[in-house]
Amino acid sequence: MSSQDPGAAERLAQRYGTGPRRGSRVLLVGILVVVVVVVAWFGWALWVNLHPKVTSGMETWEATSQNEVRVTAVVRIHDTGVTPTCTVEASDENGAVLGRHEFAAKSGRQTITFKTERRAARVTWDGCTAPGQKDAR
Repeated sequence: MSSQDPGAAERLAQRYGTGPRRGSRVLLVGILVVVVVVVAWFGWALWVNLHPKVTSGMETWEATSQNEVRVTAVVRIHDTGVTPTCTVEASDENGAVLGRHEFAAKSGRQTITFKTERRAARVTWDGCTAPGQKDAR
């Protein structure tokens, strides 16, 4: 097949086709749309997890009596328009819950005292949530 053969191009087109088909273009556009949606969702999920409205942590706890626990925690409110709700739980050595306390927190270090059924062996800081933030932090 030389460049002098006038029917060579036509025979090649009949045998192998003449460029991309419409179906492959539609498939490519569909794949691109799916990739854009997945990347956008991943970006949104990453943004939400990296920018919580409230974060918190327990510093110390002490069983001050047979029926009382004192907890010191630090709460950081990153969105000033929200009032977070924090939860702390006391349990015995077998894991049975002896007392649970939920409270509206303010930003900064705070000490909370709450009642228990008997002397606590463990205290678990469940974290704080705010409107629009499902996961306790």
